[in-house]
Amino acid sequence: MNSTNRFAVDPDELRNDLDHSLGLPASYYTDPAIQELDLKAIYRRNWQYVGPAASVSQKGDVMVAVAGDVPVVVTRAEDGELHAFVNVCRHRGYRVAEENRSKCRALVCKYHAWSYRLNGSLASAPGGNEDISFDKEKLGLLPLAVDRWGDAILVNVDAQSPRFTDSYPGIEEDAKAIGLVLEPGRYRFHRESIHDVPSNWKMWYDNFVECYHCDNIHSGSFSAAYDSDIKTVVTKFRNRYMFNQFAPKSSKSTTELRANNYRSFNIFPGFLYLQQDDLMILSQMRPTGPETTRQTVHYFSENGAGIERVEKWIELWEQTFTEDGNATAIQQEGLRTGIMDRNRLLPPREQAVVFFNRNTVDAYGRYLDPTPSAAAAE
Repeated sequence: MNSTNRFAVDPDELRNDLDHSLGLPASYYTDPAIQELDLKAIYRRNWQYVGPAASVSQKGDVMVAVAGDVPVVVTRAEDGELHAFVNVCRHRGYRVAEENRSKCRALVCKYHAWSYRLNGSLASAPGGNEDISFDKEKLGLLPLAVDRWGDAILVNVDAQSPRFTDSYPGIEEDAKAIGLVLEPGRYRFHRESIHDVPSNWKMWYDNFVECYHCDNIHSGSFSAAYDSDIKTVVTKFRNRYMFNQFAPKSSKSTTELRANNYRSFNIFPGFLYLQQDDLMILSQMRPTGPETTRQTVHYFSENGAGIERVEKWIELWEQTFTEDGNATAIQQEGLRTGIMDRNRLLPPREQAVVFFNRNTVDAYGRYLDPTPSAAAAE
């Protein structure tokens, strides 16, 4: 391992633990050092959803977001090109965009009035001409990789990253196979919901991808509308993403809501792309601290869907997400004690948990030992 392995992490040992149905050590859900590793090894090296494509569809549109711990601004420049940058002025680090805007002509830092074009180049800096070494050409906003997939705008802090679909080979074919609609116009943005969860993002993610718990925790919400029996759920695993298809509940339950064509992708790390009758959900989770997570949920209504029914679906999903947050908060309390060294997983029911834990460990390995031979071994 190189000098970056000051985190005392051994990916080979962690992979061996997973092979024996043992989860990550309990300290990995509480340790600030592991939080730093998660941000550097995972969230600064993978694509993340930051907002609806419609928010930056016109020239002059500006969207602000956060990718992991990095503030982001996405723009549609005057030439129609899509751009993304670190939302930090090159002068003293103040934000250059405060909120989503339309018909914007420039990004102006309110601290000292440095002004940037929507393509990221520095337009002006008050007093810059007083410094003979000042070179505006070298002081544009720091670029990020940006892409669109269906109704989602995604960014990667690694500006040299391959395009989104190249980073997840086969995803377009899999999306087509399960009927995910990626052409614009089928759904329109309805509203945003934010869930701040008092648990580590990996804890939240472990819960998010498996339905072993659904009949117990979500009997009056998700499992009332869908058949969550593992024997009926169609789940496929690929490289850093998985996709599901759930059948509607066939028996009487606490809700009359049913959707005949639920299909979803969970894309590492933390991006959910879900479509069903009446509704689409785009969601991104990100760590906000060693023991806190923020899930941003964007709800879209399908064209022709009744608003009352859409609101009922949103109510059901909001109840589901709240129940998930309450469950992971209790788990976080248990692991925080350190009394239990780690989880003992049940792979036949928790294959998704093992899968995404392995993605996490592999990301650690690539970061800590970035040699070509190490990457090939994975």
